[in-house]
Amino acid sequence: LILYMDTHYQGLTLDEVAKQLEIFGSNVLPEKKVSFFVKFFKWLLSPIALMLIAAATLSFFVDKIIDGWVILALFFINFGISFWHENKADEAIQALQKKLDLVVWVFRDKTWVQLSSKQLVPNDIIKLNVGAVIPADIILLEAYNITANESVLTGESLPNEKNIGDIIYSGSFLATGRAIGRVVATGGHTSFGKTVSFLD
Repeated sequence: LILYMDTHYQGLTLDEVAKQLEIFGSNVLPEKKVSFFVKFFKWLLSPIALMLIAAATLSFFVDKIIDGWVILALFFINFGISFWHENKADEAIQALQKKLDLVVWVFRDKTWVQLSSKQLVPNDIIKLNVGAVIPADIILLEAYNITANESVLTGESLPNEKNIGDIIYSGSFLATGRAIGRVVATGGHTSFGKTVSFLD
């Protein structure tokens, strides 16, 4: 583990951290527990569901019973596929939440301390070494041979080179190098957190 001895960073005081926590909350991804019935009725009101229901109703009305049952079967198959995809997305979010729950070096009250990533707030100064998962959106203040794998956000399998002033997003990891960065967004305010919110 590389320990940085620099003390020229301002860092946050405990009072400043408390204020930031009040405003932004803990550094965790938003979890939205939605019951099966809520998901079903939400899907029931979607355009494709309404179209299938209308088509099935019309088929029964004109005595095309077999067509009606086939359309109803398609209705439930479509819901099953949609429900399966939502569950897979929920599982991926939970897996990433566990991945982001780690211990990080943070510069607070003029000293480096180890804290849970859940306690990070905007403007915290953190240090990261090769292999580290990025626990929040950060802007690089120091960068030593940095490449970051951002496949969780971009889908790109190859790491990207990063330099001072660049942003590395939560959920990425350092493929090479070491860095010091300033937290610019946490939890649901990160790029990944905002993406997760659109899944609702």
